Amino acid sequence: MTTIPHRPRPWLIAIIVTVFGAGLRLALAAWLPLFPDETYYWEWSRHLAPGYFDHPPGIALAIRAGTAVAGTTPLGVRLGPWLAGTLAVICTIWLGYSLGGPRAAMWTAIVTACLPAAALGLVVATPDAILAAAMAITLVCVVRAIAHPPGSAAAAVAWLASGAALGVAFLSKYPAVLIAAGVLLAVAAHPQLRAHLRRPPPYAAAVLAVVISAPMIWWNAGHDWVSFRFQIHHGLTSSRPDGAAAWLATALRQELSYIGGVAVLASPLLFGLVVGAVALALRPTTPPPAVVLAVVALTRLAAFTASALRHSVEMNWAAPALLCTAPLVGWAVARGWGRGWAPAACGLGFFMLTVTVALAANPSAIGPGTYDPVARAVGWETLGARVAAVRVADAVDSPLERRVWVAANRYQDASELAFHIPDHPTVFALNIASRANEYDLWPSFEARARRGDDLVLVVDDDSAGVGLVDRVASHFASRAGGERIALHRPDAPTDPVTRRQIWLLRDWSAR
Repeated sequence: MTTIPHRPRPWLIAIIVTVFGAGLRLALAAWLPLFPDETYYWEWSRHLAPGYFDHPPGIALAIRAGTAVAGTTPLGVRLGPWLAGTLAVICTIWLGYSLGGPRAAMWTAIVTACLPAAALGLVVATPDAILAAAMAITLVCVVRAIAHPPGSAAAAVAWLASGAALGVAFLSKYPAVLIAAGVLLAVAAHPQLRAHLRRPPPYAAAVLAVVISAPMIWWNAGHDWVSFRFQIHHGLTSSRPDGAAAWLATALRQELSYIGGVAVLASPLLFGLVVGAVALALRPTTPPPAVVLAVVALTRLAAFTASALRHSVEMNWAAPALLCTAPLVGWAVARGWGRGWAPAACGLGFFMLTVTVALAANPSAIGPGTYDPVARAVGWETLGARVAAVRVADAVDSPLERRVWVAANRYQDASELAFHIPDHPTVFALNIASRANEYDLWPSFEARARRGDDLVLVVDDDSAGVGLVDRVASHFASRAGGERIALHRPDAPTDPVTRRQIWLLRDWSAR
């Protein structure tokens, strides 16, 4: 009788789900227009440095690598982050396997594919994708380290590898320090793991992480610690109003907004499974790797929960922690916990993803007046083409020695214009009554222009925009234009998202 070989069905399902998720993210990466933050980071990739005003250099390096392969296109900008996100998913599934075998890996793959935070957050070109990959690799190495006896060669190698991955995490986003804090807290608190702290490898790993991130630290030291100060102010500075009652109301509103946002990022039912799986992982009889994952996730979530008492917290800050909990959910469901809820939870998460993608494709497909998730990214091709036409016409009419520059007020507009004007020129952000950003560290219009140069200035189509033109035009001999351009979806020309004005300022006085 012929024996039919056993087919590893859970692994097959995990592979199919992983490939499907990666393919879907790649298609979205090529199809979705670039958001302003993405073009801002693309501008960084044209000015490579060990650090930047807002973040470390990881995202700029990833975008530079992607555009070298796929060109200056949305796919090129997102290719590096997509690869990092795919690596993060693979490592996450491996963590699920290390906790509970093939069935846990299968459920981890399904949960990860249905988490909006992962399925959508790993598409756009932001530092979170790089952080997610480095965090996942760090945790894989830590789990490998604690699987071996303290002081063994295998444990030492794994600890050093975790330090290298942690260094890369530091180069992606500053809250990566919470990964180290979570691992330290978990190892120090667990009786079976505490012996590792009596050996040199964990400390050597920490030193290696600092060495790898040293160029970023050196850059900050040479720029008055501008990036560190910005992030501390951005995440920790209190926005407390006067009066205890007003402060309490503001803090409560910020906390509810944060917690609600995290629940949306996970989808409500999956969020419930995440909470339950983390609680299950903190029981005394839980395997040490599950404890490490739970404590690392809780450390990050708790830090931003505390931050929300003082300042508004952005939802995406919790995304890496949610990805970290996916192996815990997979492990718990594989053990039989929550198995009845898991299909419905994953189904709801996938439904939310489907609705979001449908809204991105055509907001009116869901209903009139629905929220457009890509509104900030549409219409820039039209505006860029029109600015390019104004530049060319002015260059033809002007003396040969006169140069024609382009500027906007905010970094979002400046970076979108730089990407969508066909020859990708230098575009200045004037930052008048706007928050400081990386453009403040680059040479300004005043530093690069010569007397007599012209400037194409793009401003908001409102009174504030006109006032800004008046302020800037006082340094030029004449102004012309004021053409209004509507930014809209290509398929909805009568439904503009917003409008801009284009002004041509001639003959800079260099005052």
